[in-house]
Amino acid sequence: MNQLIVPPMRTQICAIEVEMLKLPQLEIPIKHYFSHGLYAREITVPADALITGVIHKYPQINILSKGTIRVSIGETIREITASHTVVSEPGIKRIAYAVTECVWTTIVHTFKTDVEEIEKEFFAYSEQEYEDFVKQQIEKLEWLR
Repeated sequence: MNQLIVPPMRTQICAIEVEMLKLPQLEIPIKHYFSHGLYAREITVPADALITGVIHKYPQINILSKGTIRVSIGETIREITASHTVVSEPGIKRIAYAVTECVWTTIVHTFKTDVEEIEKEFFAYSEQEYEDFVKQQIEKLEWLR
């Protein structure tokens, strides 16, 4: 089976995250919103915070509705100011530095309302978990042939 190619930015973010986890951790509460077929998770990031996200399994919409943030988008770091919307492609893992207090919302299409189930379906918390997910998707496609 083919080996999954990890984008260079994600590799760098994971290496930085390993070092960040050695430091005291910031608690960032998540607000959850549900509507017919949609789930949104909103975080408020304090100014001067450096954060990383999970790996996205599917495309997702992200909205910066408040503040200025330096965030990885694709293979670059860009400074963006609210309001700004971006679509995350599958496999994206972000790192961000909040220049000011920021509000960031991720939106996915689902009829589920159990947050743990949604997180399991849409987010991978490690490279291995994401690689296993991709392999499962490839196997499903091969089965359909």
